[in-house]
Amino acid sequence: MLVHIILRIAESGDSIFEAVNDAICVIPSVFPKAKHMDELLTLVKKAIVLSSENKEDLDAVRQLGEGWVAEETLAIAICCALKYSDDFVKGVAAAVNHDGDSDSTGAVTGNIPGTALGFEAIPQKYLDKLELKDVILEIAEDLHHDCQITEYGPEDDLWESKYIRMSYSGKV
Repeated sequence: MLVHIILRIAESGDSIFEAVNDAICVIPSVFPKAKHMDELLTLVKKAIVLSSENKEDLDAVRQLGEGWVAEETLAIAICCALKYSDDFVKGVAAAVNHDGDSDSTGAVTGNIPGTALGFEAIPQKYLDKLELKDVILEIAEDLHHDCQITEYGPEDDLWESKYIRMSYSGKV
């Protein structure tokens, strides 16, 4: 569901709200036999409601769980990303300030407004000491320009070097 939301925002230009609602409709048909689909959909729908209510962030997060299972993590991320859809920092802060699996909820949350708002929305102070920043930016740039690998193999030697042999030197 997270991948679908990110794809809709990045490729279709959907708002976070539109992407989440589309995911609610599409994902059950993609995974019709998923064991915990009902729990996921219930939590995601609850996250949408909580994001629009005038509740304290911690109260809303607690109603969704602690993030120790995937359904809770995604619901917390969606709630915080929707509530603060125009503010990357507030969204991530809301997602990490609880007693549960806050590093996971924060990481998942950051993906959503990060995609919607763009790299520029992330304050420089968070980027200054980011480990492997150059590698992350290179992979992000490559993904933005679409993966050049098909079922028949890589389209070029550089892609094969980087994503099959995992050599990020940029040399073939």
